[in-house]
Amino acid sequence: MTIRTTTTQPGDGSPEFRTGADAAASLRRLHHLQMAILVIAAAGIAVAALLFFRALDDFEERKASVGNAVFNVSRAFEDMRAAQILLQREGDRPALIARMRDATTAAHAVMSEQRDATDGIVDPATRRAGDETLAALDRLITRGAPWAAGADPSRAATPLGDDLAPVTERWIAGLQAKRLSLNSQLDATITRSRHVLVGLIVSFGLLAMGLWVLLGRQRGRLVASLQRTSHEQAAMREMVTAATWAQTSSVADVAAAQVAQLLDADQVVVGVRTSDADEDRIAFPSTELPPLVAATRDAVTARAVTLSETSTLTDDSGDATAVCVVGDGPDAACRTVCAVWGPGSTPPRGAGHTLRRLAETLELAIQAALARERMSTQATTDHLTGLPNHRSFQEHLVEEVARAQDAGRPLALVVLDVDAFGHVNDAYGHEAGDRVLAELGLRLRGLSREGDTLARIGGEEFAWLMPGVTAATARAAADRARGAARCVARRWGWPAS
Repeated sequence: MTIRTTTTQPGDGSPEFRTGADAAASLRRLHHLQMAILVIAAAGIAVAALLFFRALDDFEERKASVGNAVFNVSRAFEDMRAAQILLQREGDRPALIARMRDATTAAHAVMSEQRDATDGIVDPATRRAGDETLAALDRLITRGAPWAAGADPSRAATPLGDDLAPVTERWIAGLQAKRLSLNSQLDATITRSRHVLVGLIVSFGLLAMGLWVLLGRQRGRLVASLQRTSHEQAAMREMVTAATWAQTSSVADVAAAQVAQLLDADQVVVGVRTSDADEDRIAFPSTELPPLVAATRDAVTARAVTLSETSTLTDDSGDATAVCVVGDGPDAACRTVCAVWGPGSTPPRGAGHTLRRLAETLELAIQAALARERMSTQATTDHLTGLPNHRSFQEHLVEEVARAQDAGRPLALVVLDVDAFGHVNDAYGHEAGDRVLAELGLRLRGLSREGDTLARIGGEEFAWLMPGVTAATARAAADRARGAARCVARRWGWPAS
């Protein structure tokens, strides 16, 4: 059989939440992230809209400036032309001359103002046409027109100038062309901006929808993780509860069943160290596995024990996968916890980490059960001889008397008091006396039958309760006990009778 090997290290796998507070905190972080992204996106749309409206305002201002220039320049030029025609038709009367002078001065002021207002808007050719118009108007005023003060009245019919009208018309035409161009640019900008805004709004909607879906999926994963954590904690509670009433092996049996149910494993095997030389292996369920699956289970257990680390084994066919964790140190009560999945089964994600946490809880539960067993043993056992103490003997006596009365059978009680035991303590010390009592208890235990109760009920007093034994048989047993006491007395040299 070929097996692929992987070793699970701490930190591998997906994160799991040990408490509801962890999951709630993660959900809050996701909500905050979603809101931050949406706020940034909304701010981007707002900035884009602001830039759009600023561009519209700029276009409107430039279009208004060019439109005003066209109107004002055309009107000023037409006022000059009308004043000249009136002057040529009706003669150079002072009133008409004054009107012509005022119209020319006003036209110069208006054209100069409009040239400055459109200087950064129009193209170079239109700008030059405006400069040439003002230059021609300056020349006309400078050389003296027939309506100028002191001019010769015979020149009243002198035109405004051969060069003023063409450049003015060219300037007005350039301004009109720029206004049309701005209108076209404004329409194109509005259309383009509308498309951009629609795209941003659609993108914002898609982003919000995507974030909502992502958040929903993450929320689902968090809820599933929290459910797994809840089930895991329930399994831990069952282990800890079992430690309060069950024996060590029973606690491990409960743990195997809980792990198998939690991980949906085909079998879970728990190795428990109950003493320095014994190891109980509890499997749930206890049914036989296919040879390939069983081989994978045994191989991963051997590897995990050898490397002292969590290990995962999968055969090449993928029909069997096993994960095994080991206890911390050689003194661990929970030696191994191994879960195996056969054909058609798949280990859940993070099975190694879950198994490790359950093994840690099982270690605590077994230690608690062992401590409870030790306390119970210490409460009912004599610490020198290992025999039941006075309290335990009293309980057994009440039970055996009731049982003998119910069954109508005999019950014998032999009470042994070692004579002259103080000689040992005086001659050899109390530590030697303790060793003598331990040896005597061992010899008396060898004389008792299965079902008898042999207890140390006092300093050098022993009681031997024999169910179903008659008085004659009890006396014979007492003689054997006396002989055992003499043997011990001869070894230590005190005059026991």
